[in-house]
Amino acid sequence: LEDTDVDRIIGFTSALPSVTSDQHQLGVAELLGRHMVLRGMNAHMERDAIHATLTTRSADERARIYRMRMEHKEATVLLHELGHSFGAVHVRSGDTIMSSTYSAKASGFTEINDTILERAFALHEELRGEDHSVWQSAVREELAARKDAVTAEVLDRRALEATLGGGGGTSLSIDEARALDEARAMAQRGEHDA
Repeated sequence: LEDTDVDRIIGFTSALPSVTSDQHQLGVAELLGRHMVLRGMNAHMERDAIHATLTTRSADERARIYRMRMEHKEATVLLHELGHSFGAVHVRSGDTIMSSTYSAKASGFTEINDTILERAFALHEELRGEDHSVWQSAVREELAARKDAVTAEVLDRRALEATLGGGGGTSLSIDEARALDEARAMAQRGEHDA
């Protein structure tokens, strides 16, 4: 990916054989990563549950409700996983896109995730052409600068710590990441410092 214009790769897999609202079962993405996998949302059990529960509605209306729910769920899960790939973290608020549980009421991001995403997108444009690790380091620095505000809202402090610490490794500054990328490029070209 380093030599391409590809920013994110999305993989798709089949729907679960059961109804779930657990975001981790509906999709997965590494925080500040480039890859994500989304499940199909066409769950026959969910369709059957809507048809069995809403018996006072016409078959066409039940089909419309199911279709609308699936469209909302697909969009919410995609935005949730893209949010992770740009630094957004799970939050306590249950009716937001970054909740760990899908909600049919989810309609946006919390203020802190809005701030994280705005800054991550700005840095993405600012650092275009740089290695992905340079952008990751810059976003981690932004998150670290807002750690108190972020910590107050997040659901999973360990995930936040992993993001700030580079997934358990050592977090590099922007300058260190650039120097590392230059050293890698020199090594690939067969050059080295004397």
